[in-house]
Amino acid sequence: MPLQIEARQERTITVIQLQGEAVDGDASRLRQLLGDQLEAGENKLILAVDGLGQIDTPCLSVLVDLQAQAEQGGGDIRLAGARFALLAHLATYGAEQKFAKFDNVDAAITSFSGVDSRGVKHFDILEFVKEQEREDKAQADQDSLPEAASNSKS
Repeated sequence: MPLQIEARQERTITVIQLQGEAVDGDASRLRQLLGDQLEAGENKLILAVDGLGQIDTPCLSVLVDLQAQAEQGGGDIRLAGARFALLAHLATYGAEQKFAKFDNVDAAITSFSGVDSRGVKHFDILEFVKEQEREDKAQADQDSLPEAASNSKS
């Protein structure tokens, strides 16, 4: 089946659904569509690849190049629903670590926003503890300022 590409907005994230086979010249289509999204400032992209049957090396190369472009702009391209064949192909070219991978689009959206489709905020305990430590350190630094200033006046 020829490659079908459909873009949609879900919250503030652009989801690009890929269906069919990404082969024989589809690399330029992928580069154009995804590149246009990135140039328009849409730097949080999710590629829904659960319907992607096959991807050739030029198309895979385009995805890796565009991931680097997204990262340079402070964004990211994440994969949702990647099947074993795609993951194996990424691994063959040493690109498996370039993309965050999620079981489905909702999980990928949550990873960007911290809020799932039900509006429930994702809670990361490690991030919470780190934030508390930063706040405690900032408070301690602020509390020590008047003490340091009064010691220098003496």
